[in-house]
Amino acid sequence: MNTKWSLRIIAPVLIAIALVAGFRNKTLMAAVSPAPGIQLSLGAPQVVSTYKQRQQFGFEFGYADGVMGAVADDDNYLYFGSAKSAFFSCSLGGSTPRTQGVYKLVPQAGNPLHIASARCRALLQPSGPHAGVNPQGSVGPYDRDYLGGGPVIRISDGQHCGILIVYHAEFQYGPRRKDLANLFFGTLGMAVSMDNGKTFEKLGQIIQPHPGRLEWITEFPGTALSVGNGPLVLGDEAGHPVDPRYPDPEKTWIYVYYIDFERGQCGDQQCLAVARARLADVMKAAFRHDQSAVSHLFRKYHDGKFEEPAATGAPDNELLSGSYTPVLEGGFSPSIIFDPAGGNAILATQAVKQQGTAKEKVIEFRASTDLVHWNKDAIYTLNASADGFAVRYPSLVQTGSQLWLFYSRSPVGSETWPETTFMARTVTTAPAASKPKL
Repeated sequence: MNTKWSLRIIAPVLIAIALVAGFRNKTLMAAVSPAPGIQLSLGAPQVVSTYKQRQQFGFEFGYADGVMGAVADDDNYLYFGSAKSAFFSCSLGGSTPRTQGVYKLVPQAGNPLHIASARCRALLQPSGPHAGVNPQGSVGPYDRDYLGGGPVIRISDGQHCGILIVYHAEFQYGPRRKDLANLFFGTLGMAVSMDNGKTFEKLGQIIQPHPGRLEWITEFPGTALSVGNGPLVLGDEAGHPVDPRYPDPEKTWIYVYYIDFERGQCGDQQCLAVARARLADVMKAAFRHDQSAVSHLFRKYHDGKFEEPAATGAPDNELLSGSYTPVLEGGFSPSIIFDPAGGNAILATQAVKQQGTAKEKVIEFRASTDLVHWNKDAIYTLNASADGFAVRYPSLVQTGSQLWLFYSRSPVGSETWPETTFMARTVTTAPAASKPKL
């Protein structure tokens, strides 16, 4: 790992994103236009892997079940995604058969779209002994039944180097549902690797939605509380995106996007929210393996400020965390990245469009010069319905100077893992053409 620059973050190839704040001296600055004058285009679809190819690596489902993340690694990249390993093909020593968790994928050098290797040993996994098998009750670890990650970033303080990962965690409840995912209360955790992604150590929970777990299960016994996959991006105190290659840890914040819920917010629906923590503080806690500090670092965006606690540290999530202000209605499965071409933040989210009696699953793109304000209307929408496909799970990745969209594609009405193909397209941005004057 390159440690030439002290206090340098090496560019995360993929930084999942979405929105955060014009804020100075704990007060929101005057809002600038959330939509810079840019245009966005996608290249032709390219196949990254079929289900059969993923099975050959030993996976029953995934990758990526959510957002994929990546970091540069010498002349190549390391990808991280959520998956579940099979039994027979992953029974060799050192593997973790039949385990849902975070796995490392290594692309072919010089070809970021071809996965060359993927060892079926979970780097992170749920804490429950029988994760997801018998969801019940309201008491237990926040990551008892499911753990999936992807969003990653390299960190260095001049003496230590590591990789931070944000992971999606689930406490599942209620009876198992035939052909449907288990109901769950979702939160976000963080882990660190000190050996270049060979192993990870959990640092603990960093963000939880506003309701307490028991309160949610009691009031909404038939609805899951999503939290997303915790895409992250770097920004300054005022909410302007920061180039991840050259941050000043004392003046840079990690902005993490997630799904929240609070009565009276967003029409009583779950919506996209953001929390942040100072990069220097996160690095300090990670390198000291200080799990007690991590749960108190992040603050939610609420009423123009970042002051509401994002997590309580209480067992069983029985306490309410801080209030939040939505940054975008809906906006599920977000991914975010810094666009070096224009210095903007690019956000991709999963959405459903109603077309007559049909519901089309699409991916929407937005751009902003700050990390809190986003236009309601997308600047570009990827809709493959005319070709008979639904698209899901956007992951924005950068390799060299090229931005990519990785995503899942499956036939409409057959959105199962055996029918899912992992795809990629180039992402290109440019200043919007000005309209001629009359």
